[in-house]
Amino acid sequence: MLNGEIALVSGASRGIGAAIAERLGREGARVIGTATTAEGAARITENLSERGGRGAVLDVTSQESIDALISDIEGKEGAIGILCNNAGITRDGLLLRMKQDDWDAVMQTNLASVFRLSKAVLRGMMKARKGRIVSHYFGGRPDRQSRPGQLCRVQGRHPRFHQVSGPGGRLARDYGQRHRPRVHRHRHDARPERGAA
Repeated sequence: MLNGEIALVSGASRGIGAAIAERLGREGARVIGTATTAEGAARITENLSERGGRGAVLDVTSQESIDALISDIEGKEGAIGILCNNAGITRDGLLLRMKQDDWDAVMQTNLASVFRLSKAVLRGMMKARKGRIVSHYFGGRPDRQSRPGQLCRVQGRHPRFHQVSGPGGRLARDYGQRHRPRVHRHRHDARPERGAA
């Protein structure tokens, strides 16, 4: 159980982020979920208010916006013990047609925001000598022996938040298992039956 833990989940208005925030709330954490719009933040508040959570507007590409939110959370709820970097966007298309602004937006949202948010909460975690930072956009298996405040890596296609040790573990196992990627084998890819030449 995560009773007393303060959790911050970016991109929590829908999809995986909403599932993570809901699960953390059921585990006893007080969750602050972020969205890019006031409407999204209101939807998060509606989903989390029964367990003491709330939504907040955050621009993950802006250091000023991040600093303001962290200061607000620490002033109202307390030090953040769990950070889930979930915010992300896609700008799929042919490279030849991709605009520089689209590339920059993806890099700032999906990559640079992980650095900004993690660094913003790290000081409080190190001071408290506990805490977990999780991001499902990085590949690889999570570090089960991670130290307080260490960035834990989670497989991007199939979130394995439940494998992260300590506070913040078992975040979204149910969601990850229900939404595990499926491999559809085409007819010409089918394996020959046993005994066939």
